[in-house]
Amino acid sequence: MDLDENASFQLANWTVVTIPEAISAVKNDNVNEKINTIEAMRNPNNCWITEQDIMSKYTVQPGERFAYFSTFLCQAFDVHPPLFYLVIKTICSLVPSLNLLIVGYIINITFLLLACYFIYKIGLILFDDNSWGALAAVLYYGLSFDFVNNATFYRMYAILTFWFVFLLYNTLKWANDGYADDKKVIRKLCIIEALAMYTQYFAVFFIFPMFVLNLVFMIIKKIKIRRYLKYNIITGLIYLLVWPFSIVHILFTDRGADVKGNLNALNIFGRLYEYKDNLFRSIFSGSKKYFLLFAVVAICYIAYRLIKHKFIEKDVKMWIGSIHFLDIVYVFGSAIAYYVVAAVAAPWAIDRYVMPAMPVLSLIITFIIIQMMSVVIKNKYITSGIMCLLIIALCLHWHQRVQPYYLFNSKDRVEYKKTCYNYDGVVIDSKTIRLLGDIELNYKHPKLYVTDEVNYYNLDSVLDDNKTYMVYMNKDIDNDEVISTLESKGFKLVKNDCEADHFYIYTLN
Repeated sequence: MDLDENASFQLANWTVVTIPEAISAVKNDNVNEKINTIEAMRNPNNCWITEQDIMSKYTVQPGERFAYFSTFLCQAFDVHPPLFYLVIKTICSLVPSLNLLIVGYIINITFLLLACYFIYKIGLILFDDNSWGALAAVLYYGLSFDFVNNATFYRMYAILTFWFVFLLYNTLKWANDGYADDKKVIRKLCIIEALAMYTQYFAVFFIFPMFVLNLVFMIIKKIKIRRYLKYNIITGLIYLLVWPFSIVHILFTDRGADVKGNLNALNIFGRLYEYKDNLFRSIFSGSKKYFLLFAVVAICYIAYRLIKHKFIEKDVKMWIGSIHFLDIVYVFGSAIAYYVVAAVAAPWAIDRYVMPAMPVLSLIITFIIIQMMSVVIKNKYITSGIMCLLIIALCLHWHQRVQPYYLFNSKDRVEYKKTCYNYDGVVIDSKTIRLLGDIELNYKHPKLYVTDEVNYYNLDSVLDDNKTYMVYMNKDIDNDEVISTLESKGFKLVKNDCEADHFYIYTLN
């Protein structure tokens, strides 16, 4: 698992403090002492830790089931909202013995399948009840590289993907019903918005575009916006009351500063260029040629629609005023707006931040290709069938070219994991940036001795001369100096072909 994925389970399941302990710490004015104790437990140093010690930080222990206070508190000190972690805690509390990998798959696949279902429902709206076209859109995303990558990444982005699609579907339904002044419908929209924001703050990048589109179309159609505005304001206030830490996370943390700095820089074209390879892999089968071909088809589609309505049917005003055009604006506008803003705002140009847009972008791609085919081929079954064949070909193509990032099943790593449990491990971490979580769940040992670049000198008094150990050295420290020092003490180190994400691995005799 990725370091962040390991943190997902630790932040969700590790009971660092109970409510009585927290009250006692406040009453006795020893909050800082309690925080220091927790930090020492999270990052032990110069000591042995057993597999049981490690798992107690990542799994729900007896007596800790459904203990949400600690999960909530951990997220208050983190930079993410709590919903994803509460979902993990719930599943692990229901089935404490369940393998953590299975927990991650259950969450991700459940929410992504729900997203696919609502992509199908949106497809029915966009394709005028052509179920074959809607099904093709689901297949396009479901067989894409991005679906697999999202499903195997144990973070909150599969849930966020679902909220995006679910909010879009319900917004389209409301728009198609003429923005009815219905309390239940507007409340539902607001609840979805709140849940999305309790999942990841980037949710605002799809909530806000849909909010603006709703207001614009309501004003154009001379529909009262008072209740919609009122309910959204109330939702925002309730959100802040329940999760006031969001203000600190967004405005007063390094992560928030990174996002604000990127948005202020507004390097749109530069960031989109950085993301181009990710986009090719995610939903264009890893093929730049296919992306360019689709771009040509998309331009032809836009030109065709303009020519058709401007010069042939001469009904531009009627077309722009139609419900179907409104649906296209919502689908295209929300997906493109989220993708662009998320790419610009992302602290790092990595795939997770744009994952939520991929199902809707897949729908857009399918829609454009089928619409262009239908200009020549009038039978919807034939056009949808051709599209499905194209999707299968694309799926086979990316399987041959690219490997999902988050499976972590390279041959050398798989082989190493088969034998590493036969030895105790030694972790020589950085003194300042502790990355022990990269080792704890990924490489199982009967026990680990944890030290750092400053305190490793006493290893000769800690380790047994007659035993072999696997040593993990943080890549950010001076490995050559550490090796030289250890060899001067009589140790022999051989570098392993396998590497952890943040550590080099050595065999020590």
